[in-house]
Amino acid sequence: MSPGRPPSSGSPALAASPVVRCVRSRPQRTVGSELYGQRWMAETAFSAIKRRFGPAVHPRAWYREFRELVLTAAVYNLEQALKQ
Repeated sequence: MSPGRPPSSGSPALAASPVVRCVRSRPQRTVGSELYGQRWMAETAFSAIKRRFGPAVHPRAWYREFRELVLTAAVYNLEQALKQ
């Protein structure tokens, strides 16, 4: 084995560990259509907000970033309410 290259087959001790066996034996979960619909709506709203107000958050302090995001979302919601 040369330095910088991972082993091709893995460690036998790792393969026999209880954690790896537990992870391999868990059933695969799929995202339900209900959750995917929620994600789709959220991604659509994020895309519209970024197109309208720009993709960047300008403040450097976390609390100012949060404030800008909250105000941006509030303005977007007001615009949507006024359109209806």
